[in-house]
Amino acid sequence: MTSEHTATTLPDSHRLLTRVRDKIHLKHYSIRTEHAYVDWIRRFTRFHGKRHPTDLGPMEVESFLTDLAVAHGVAASTQNQAKSAILFLGHAAPRQGYELCPDEILIQDRKGL
Repeated sequence: MTSEHTATTLPDSHRLLTRVRDKIHLKHYSIRTEHAYVDWIRRFTRFHGKRHPTDLGPMEVESFLTDLAVAHGVAASTQNQAKSAILFLGHAAPRQGYELCPDEILIQDRKGL
């Protein structure tokens, strides 16, 4: 099975995650980072009704990260990991002239509030 054949038979979500994994391997990230990033990307797309990430923007990223903090009570470091995964997704599946997760989305530690 060639990679060209794989790309035409896999659903979009699998192709996207394959591109993410390939980019992670190319950058020599650890296997644990790969698992964490893929899991956060899956959670992000599920949170938004399985919409393709290229159809989502900064507002959707912010709502996802806010939900993590408010509804699930996750720590700021967990939010930062999720944000890093989404930012990595933006580099693995770029959309011309568009930034999925801008730097303006800041995550504050609860101690600072």
